[in-house]
Amino acid sequence: MRSRPRLTKQADKQAAPRRRANAPTHEGTYSKRTGSKLSAKQDATTRGAPRPAAPAVKVAPPPLRQAPELFISCLPGLEPFLLREIDGLDLGLEAKLEAGGCTLQTGDPQIIYRLNLELGVAVRVLLRLGTFHCRSLGELVRKSSRVPWRDWLLPARFAVRAESRLSRLYHRDAIAERVTQGIVEVVGDRVPARDDVPGTGAPTVLARFLHDTCTLSLDTSGTPLHDRGYRAEPGPAPLREDLARALILASGWDARSPLIDPFAGCGTIAIEAALLARRLPPGHGREFAFAHTRLFNAPRWEKVRAQAHARSVPLVGRVLASDRRTDCADITARNAERAGVRADIDVVAASLSESPWRDHLADAGAVVTDPPHGRRLGDVAALGNLYRSLGAWLQTASPACGIAILSGDRRLTLRTGLPLKTAFLANHGGARVRALVRPVAGTAAAVSDDARA
Repeated sequence: MRSRPRLTKQADKQAAPRRRANAPTHEGTYSKRTGSKLSAKQDATTRGAPRPAAPAVKVAPPPLRQAPELFISCLPGLEPFLLREIDGLDLGLEAKLEAGGCTLQTGDPQIIYRLNLELGVAVRVLLRLGTFHCRSLGELVRKSSRVPWRDWLLPARFAVRAESRLSRLYHRDAIAERVTQGIVEVVGDRVPARDDVPGTGAPTVLARFLHDTCTLSLDTSGTPLHDRGYRAEPGPAPLREDLARALILASGWDARSPLIDPFAGCGTIAIEAALLARRLPPGHGREFAFAHTRLFNAPRWEKVRAQAHARSVPLVGRVLASDRRTDCADITARNAERAGVRADIDVVAASLSESPWRDHLADAGAVVTDPPHGRRLGDVAALGNLYRSLGAWLQTASPACGIAILSGDRRLTLRTGLPLKTAFLANHGGARVRALVRPVAGTAAAVSDDARA
């Protein structure tokens, strides 16, 4: 084997640059001519590789638009009565039942005005703005910013509220913060702090997550619609206005004959009955959140209000209310004055046994009442006699008289001995209540199975 000739020190120094120039290393490629390191771009050109393409220009995604849709919410259990009310407005649209409310395929501001003003069983009127699948907060910001918020929101006049069920995004404050960020990117104005937003003035954007699907809606009502504004003095254990309206509808009252409430409390049932019989819009004494959005047009709103009041009629029958407590009778009179129906209601302070309305039962069209349930007023054990007395009191009512009793204890209410059936079940103040009715024969009251079942 031939041995490699040993180079002198001077020859070794001269050969070293040639080895470095010709031998590739892990640090990069060197030029054969200069021995310097080539850049990646120069190396690619030298090797004949194609130059990388220029980065594509980013184009903003189109706005997230969908067909306008209204969701009118109500207490679960009252959907059939809400549907009946919507159909009675003759809007020229078909309302569809959903869990917790009804939907209408429209975004007409005039219809939004009428629904808020004239519905008595509804809680809110929501304008659905966008629906999309979302599983991360960054994606939520991007997709929220695609909604054309300028079509509906005024600068710095909104709040955001979030709900989440069965979704990857569950932190409500984080969801509200990211939706707010998306709105700001479109509207371009600061978001007011919670204290800066008037109670009924600022509209609320609702972000609702269910199974990783986000639905963004604009609340056009503001304060819940059952808060009519006339009940400044609630009294003991007050009944919600929408529940009172549904109870009256379930009784089958014809709105022309007398209606009696022997347990008036603060007068909610009596006042709602007078508003219903006179066809007065339930929301005529309050304001709505849509007045602070781009949906609002003052001349059109005044026209809608004027037309609603023009449809009102004088009361044909009478609304008769009584309560054993004098202070409750006085509260009923003052609340009726605020509602504008004081002249249509006769109210007296009298116990059930001394009530003067017993003589009017033969001519009454309905008895609608909310007696003590035992949860908030009275003792359940002691209330048995009261319900038996109520059953005896109602024995003189004609068969054409509809009877509706809001019951917090079905067994207690059945002590009246009346053939009552369940018209609806709902939650009231965290308690489960039901409407037990003896409807007028031939009416379309929504009655289900026998209450004893």
